[in-house]
Amino acid sequence: MYEAFYGLRERPFNLTPDPKYLFLSDKHREAFAHLLYGIKNGNGFVMISGEIGTGKTTITRNLMQQLDEDTDIAFIFNPSLAPVELLKKINTEFGVDAQSDNVLGLVDQLNVYLLEANAQGRNCVLVIDEAQNLTPPVLEQIRLLSNLETETQKLLQIVLIGQPELMEMLSLHELRQLNQRITARYHLNPLDEDETIQYIAYRIHVAGGRRKVQFSKAAVRQIFKLTGGTPRMINALCDRALLIGYTREVRTIEPDIIKQASQEIWGDPKLYKSAARKYKARQKVEKQAAKEARPPRQPIQWGRLLPNPTISLVVILLVAGGVFLWPDMQHFLLEWREQSLAWRNTPTESASVTPETEVEPGDATDTATQDTASPALEELPAAPDAGAENLQTETLAFLEALAAQGGEDDADETALAAFMPGEGTDNAEGFSHPFAAGLQPVLQYWDVEAQEAIPAGDNEDALAAF
Repeated sequence: MYEAFYGLRERPFNLTPDPKYLFLSDKHREAFAHLLYGIKNGNGFVMISGEIGTGKTTITRNLMQQLDEDTDIAFIFNPSLAPVELLKKINTEFGVDAQSDNVLGLVDQLNVYLLEANAQGRNCVLVIDEAQNLTPPVLEQIRLLSNLETETQKLLQIVLIGQPELMEMLSLHELRQLNQRITARYHLNPLDEDETIQYIAYRIHVAGGRRKVQFSKAAVRQIFKLTGGTPRMINALCDRALLIGYTREVRTIEPDIIKQASQEIWGDPKLYKSAARKYKARQKVEKQAAKEARPPRQPIQWGRLLPNPTISLVVILLVAGGVFLWPDMQHFLLEWREQSLAWRNTPTESASVTPETEVEPGDATDTATQDTASPALEELPAAPDAGAENLQTETLAFLEALAAQGGEDDADETALAAFMPGEGTDNAEGFSHPFAAGLQPVLQYWDVEAQEAIPAGDNEDALAAF
């Protein structure tokens, strides 16, 4: 309609993926290189992903035109099929008569065709567009097709083209084998502002424009702001802007025309916001209704978590009885321990030997009996007119006198005189001091004769040696 007014051979901003209008930005060149490398080197799987309208299909069709005649291509643009239907479609695209109705028969027919093509030196490429619509079972069947190979190369090269949802699907655990087999992948991003200017100028130039139509810089900035650099949205906006300019009979497209074109295509932004608010409110109501429709959550039955009441009562009674009876039990245990110690320390009758024990004359065990009876010491004679404390004091004094007598020459000689035996003593053993008489049972325990061992008189050397 407006081609003649602007001096164009055809409409430059058609929405169809015409390969001659492919604008190879840096992003598109890299995506194209990934596709070409994967197909030429027989890597098996290649994936190109990108947002809606970024030019994925246009790149693919341009690639199909540039492949040589020795390459057979099967292009699947509607992959929303069951595994059997998809295999039939693939065989039909390759020119194979798909007579079988099951997966095994269709795969065998395809394998025979691929082997014949490989023997003739031909490459077979399967291109699947909109691959994000494939289900996991279909993707798994496509992975199995990559097993059709010889010892040196793959018989079928597979190219998957889809939106970002395809990457999310391939990250599933059941598709990890397919994800590992993709050796070349690229994500196509939208154009930036400079590339948007070049894109618009390139398409007008390809359509035959001779400076009879142009977009102002402000208009191009407005286009980039509204479209975000997505080529499909740029085409739709620019095509409507040229139509509005034709009706106004202007050859320079300004921002006001771009604004009117955007409203005609996508509506008033205010209306969009109002519709978005209504949509969110409706979603909120639906979620609330779905939440109310759910069966109420059952309360936690705490009784199931408690033990048997009888067992609980027995345990409580045992604990309470232990708490109240513990002091009495502790007192009983202490008394029992003291009584046990007392029983252990009580000497037996067989261990005591008294001086009155009579020994038969001529008994061969007289001496042994006396020797073994020595542990039972005779009672020490009590000190006349002296208590136990005086006896301890005098014992210490006697020991100190002995130490002084044996260690020092100038020791007090009179300190030992009170302990020596005297001539006029009344003691039966001849000792003048009760402590000296008390030594007799100790010396008897050591098998020493008291009368002979303790020196008499004033012989200090003999006393010190004793």
